[in-house]
Amino acid sequence: MAKCYILGAGASYGYDENILPELRPPLTEEFFVKGVQLLGEERYKRLRSSLGEYLKINGAVPDFSNPNSLKIDIERFLSWLSEEFHNQSNSTTLEFERNNFFQGALSECFFYIYDILRYYSLSYKPRFDSYRRLALHYHDSKYTVITLNYDVLFEAAINSVGVQYHYFAGAHHPKSIPIAKIHGSINWINPLKGGIAYGGAETTFSTIITPIFSNKFYVGQMMVLPIGALRDIEALDFVRSGFDYDEPALIPPLANYKDYEKVSKYKEIWDFAASILREASELVVLGCSLRKEDIKFCELLSGAVRDSVDVTVVDRNAERVVERLRSILRNPNVRNTFNSFVSYSKTL
Repeated sequence: MAKCYILGAGASYGYDENILPELRPPLTEEFFVKGVQLLGEERYKRLRSSLGEYLKINGAVPDFSNPNSLKIDIERFLSWLSEEFHNQSNSTTLEFERNNFFQGALSECFFYIYDILRYYSLSYKPRFDSYRRLALHYHDSKYTVITLNYDVLFEAAINSVGVQYHYFAGAHHPKSIPIAKIHGSINWINPLKGGIAYGGAETTFSTIITPIFSNKFYVGQMMVLPIGALRDIEALDFVRSGFDYDEPALIPPLANYKDYEKVSKYKEIWDFAASILREASELVVLGCSLRKEDIKFCELLSGAVRDSVDVTVVDRNAERVVERLRSILRNPNVRNTFNSFVSYSKTL
């Protein structure tokens, strides 16, 4: 039996209250606010254009010179994009260009998420912050982790304190923290070499990546890279030629359109998460709001977590998370609540 930490975006956002706001990874509504400069680049032109269309539909005026005007829920936006793509695909009078546009925008989001979280992951410098305190805590008390985050901030903190980590079940070092990253990770890569060919290196990045969304046929065995490799791999480095390219092994926040079957490793990861939850004697829900859109994860919690499990909630809206937990779990025993990662980490 072990304590299990469930990490969400709030953990990476609030690991250090002393850093500048611009160094905090984005929350759900900040992905386009904090990535506005990336949106101006050629490779994200369809994502930018579709974002402008979405804002207009919802009565807002797109202003890419004012990042705060782009404060929207990324999951709702990408869900809308997915609906538009599938509506076009199912149309008897298929508008190919429109369909291709939506598919391209959705494919670009894989690389956009990689790009923005790569920046924040590389900006992270382990100090005596909350992630580092949590990593050090493993020396005193073994625990497991399930995270919905794509970034590798916690892995960097683990590396800094002489502990290891592993993403899958099986043999591992005695001092290795089990981490089930159920939505993927920016250091996981799906190779597509030998898949869809486009005539060589002169073909543009945006043309080559367009089929990535909804393509399940040419994905190779997922690779896990050391987090240090991220320093040398920019988004453009995924596409080496029209015959040789990769994609980030992520499950983007697409609400009901999340694709958990595209990569065979995803099932292994979710099975790993289920085994972790079945063995958990205590849950610490840390910066994770347990959104209703995460249907599969909420169902996993409901089915795998034992009755009357002890729970600690760490969140700036702790009462709301407690209410969500009581609607998902059977008689959770809420022992403590904390309003910040920092205040909780000081108890470790």
